Amino acid sequence: MNVIDRDSLVGMVAGPLVWGAHFLTCYIAIAVACAFEFETGGPGEWGTVKTILLAVTGIALALIAVLILLAWHRWMQAGGFEKPRDSTQARHQFMAVGGLLLCFLSVVAVIYAAVPLFFLPACQ
Repeated sequence: MNVIDRDSLVGMVAGPLVWGAHFLTCYIAIAVACAFEFETGGPGEWGTVKTILLAVTGIALALIAVLILLAWHRWMQAGGFEKPRDSTQARHQFMAVGGLLLCFLSVVAVIYAAVPLFFLPACQ
């Protein structure tokens, strides 16, 4: 059985889970970098920590892009734009569209969480 299946709640909330992991990774990395005085770089500079966090942000966005494709595929398998014939198909369509919309929201949240890391001073 696939973890991200049509009836799986994990498939619906996978995008927000990736965003949550990205959020925690970024802010824990900045906290550790500031505590141990690593090179974080100023507002216009790229330090080692900011470079690593840029890579983490890219990985998170790539994972969410894959999840968007999976949710789109699940939605099309459930009937896509057609009216559901029964409650099972309606549930599959709802979970697929819900997962798709949560993934799009997670893209916005990842970008929103990453912008301050690159434009504001880290340790002030």
